Amino acid sequence: MVTTLLPARTVEPPLLPGDAVTAAASAIPLPRHGPTLTVWASTPGGCEEQAAAELAALGWRPAPVPTPRTAQTGTACGLVWERGSVYGRADIAAILATLRAARTVTRVTWLVAATQVASLAEVFTAVREAPLPDLPDAPFAVVAERHGRQAFRSPEVARVAGDAVNATHRARTGRRLPVDLEQPTTVVRVEVTDERLRVGCELTVGSLHRRAYYAVRHHAGLNPAVAAMLLGLAGWRADQRLVDPFCGGATIPVEAALAALRRPPRGAGVGDRLAPLGLADRAARATVDAAVRSAQERGDRPPLLRARERETAHVRQAWSNLAAAGVADLVDLDVGDARRPEAYGAGCAAVVTNPPYGLRAGWRAQLRELYRAALAATAERLEVGGSAVWLLTAPRVAAAAAEPAGLALVERRTIGLGSFDAFACRFAAARQA
Repeated sequence: MVTTLLPARTVEPPLLPGDAVTAAASAIPLPRHGPTLTVWASTPGGCEEQAAAELAALGWRPAPVPTPRTAQTGTACGLVWERGSVYGRADIAAILATLRAARTVTRVTWLVAATQVASLAEVFTAVREAPLPDLPDAPFAVVAERHGRQAFRSPEVARVAGDAVNATHRARTGRRLPVDLEQPTTVVRVEVTDERLRVGCELTVGSLHRRAYYAVRHHAGLNPAVAAMLLGLAGWRADQRLVDPFCGGATIPVEAALAALRRPPRGAGVGDRLAPLGLADRAARATVDAAVRSAQERGDRPPLLRARERETAHVRQAWSNLAAAGVADLVDLDVGDARRPEAYGAGCAAVVTNPPYGLRAGWRAQLRELYRAALAATAERLEVGGSAVWLLTAPRVAAAAAEPAGLALVERRTIGLGSFDAFACRFAAARQA
């Protein structure tokens, strides 16, 4: 069985964007530590370019990767990406820094094999022959995903891959590995996309998008990894004024404040699966901890961030989350109407927001008027050279509403939000477009 890999390329260190999210990653000084692994980071679909910039800043470098087989692929900051994934090579220090400080990714997996398969029998053989590390005699799990048209389903992939892992372990030790899907010590990830199979070991415990500051969950809460991506798309820097006029539970203002302060979004208690895979490195961990502290000491206190929300109950929720994140003193939070210019203050360099989607029946006409008024207010207070990034489900409605205000839709990305897709739309003054 032949593994299909692209050749590695030698490139100069990438020229990184200057947005606050990438700058926070760049501020962490990391000498090389430990072995270098081929890894992939999972990120919400549509967030790959911002994730690649952040990962490059955290020390990821180009690597041989599986031949991309999805419709959307590209290269950003030297790292190859495909829909939902960014590939690279990273040493233990860079991996630990990613687990601790990355804002735009949800999972990191050690890639051990990639090949072509057409049947469950070939899945078994591929996993059996994959150069997986020697797993400890401890509970394990297989997480399987299947995308595309195959004659089998994800549970069947998980079962066959689990049999292959146990066959390898039994041949080495004479024993079977116990299975624990709830609290496994090690996790083997197996993904089949069309005929492409990739096999890896998860390095994360849970999803990295989870944040400790979620004291209260908004009914339409935004994935924090997507919020960080929106800030990068806007090109917002920590020394610029930022407004979120539809702040909901305050995810965007919190992510902005934490990035400006260079404070890790998940705190210090981040779990990982390095030790069971023989990758524990106490010196690297101490180095990363010191580097993260150093970055925080040099963090920027941003100009007052502004957040507005029409519903008083939602303002209370937002306040709880700001307080839990320890950034309430950095955000001017109040009840306000996004359709009125005063909601945006005297002026701002960036507007980043997640307005109502209008998914309920009969909302389209109301949505059109809401977007028209809010974008007109945005245009009135947006500084020269500034940009507005909205995450929404009706980009044509927003583009039509922006035109009379003198704003043009200059960039649009399809963002995966789990059960449906939304669109990250960046607007700028028409004369700048």
